[in-house]
Amino acid sequence: MKPDDKKIKLAIVIPNLYKGGAEKVLVSFVNNLDYNKYEPIIFCLKKEGDLIACLNPQVLIEDLNCPRVYFSIRQIRKCLRKHQPDVLIGWMGHVNAVLAFYKFMLPSNLVLLCRESSIPSKFINYYRAPSLFRFLYRFLNRYDGIICQSDAMKQDLVKNFGVAQPKIRVINNPVVTNRNDSKISEEIKEFIQDAEKVLLFVGRFSAEKRISLLSDVMLVLPQTYKLILIGYGPQEKNVRDEIKVKKLANRVHLVTDCSNPSAYYERADCLLLTSAFEGFPNVVLEANAMGCPACIYQTAGGVVEIINEGNGIYISPDSNAGMNDFAEAIKSICTQPLVYIREEIKKSTEIKFGIREIMNQYMNYIGQMVNLKKQ
Repeated sequence: MKPDDKKIKLAIVIPNLYKGGAEKVLVSFVNNLDYNKYEPIIFCLKKEGDLIACLNPQVLIEDLNCPRVYFSIRQIRKCLRKHQPDVLIGWMGHVNAVLAFYKFMLPSNLVLLCRESSIPSKFINYYRAPSLFRFLYRFLNRYDGIICQSDAMKQDLVKNFGVAQPKIRVINNPVVTNRNDSKISEEIKEFIQDAEKVLLFVGRFSAEKRISLLSDVMLVLPQTYKLILIGYGPQEKNVRDEIKVKKLANRVHLVTDCSNPSAYYERADCLLLTSAFEGFPNVVLEANAMGCPACIYQTAGGVVEIINEGNGIYISPDSNAGMNDFAEAIKSICTQPLVYIREEIKKSTEIKFGIREIMNQYMNYIGQMVNLKKQ
């Protein structure tokens, strides 16, 4: 880098750094930046979460200390005056909606970008005030640019919120695996020791994940199939109660304290996903990166852009498939190792979704938007 070259300052707004999908992508993003060219700053509504410890120490975090994004604009403006970044990026849906509405209060020379993290028309229904966010999303055209992880997300913004297509750039999530410090607990080793096949779910225990479908399919699958549910969230009690009611305690086990599931991906015969929708599911990328194929049941969104005939089976939301069909698909994956070859799954995932390839796409796009602003 030449001495007179100026680093591009990137400020990124996110609620917190707990171990969600968008948060993991952010940590991977800032940790893999070229710090000779970019200076990242994270504006956290609340500076808290397990992933703070995973950040490169060079990355500055500003604690906005705001309980809700609606009340954060004054603190964001204060931090913008302090750091004077070239680019401000909203990293998640509700943050993006509020920043778009308040753009008139932000510096005019700032490149304002956002990264959508799911399917807006779907996830808005799970907010406390869905009508408010449907209104706020109408202001997304105020952004200089919008990054979507999948074409499904892009089409949702265009069709349901009137976002101009030229403003949208599709950049897939990167896959980053960390085998270090990942191990299967002794309790789980004992639980699966007599299992013929081991199935895995990794994700938040929340309504849109439709975890009840997993217990339903377990009732159809052979008794020798066992399921591990890794996650946490507001539906945990409901999940435990349902397992008890359906008498699946000896075949389904919850793990709520796992920060790195890599060892579980390696051991599992198949990852299961039953979400109502997914923008671009990191969990499928992570599983594939460890060689684990996936079976996806009627999940709308970007998952169709990941799954192919060699890494899993996708049962479309438009199909009439029921639990018997879901069970047959799972058994098909688990019993055909010559079709779902783990080393080939690892290799193809790294080629398409490796961190360097995705980072190059991000940096090219951000550089392009900064240059356009200067013109």
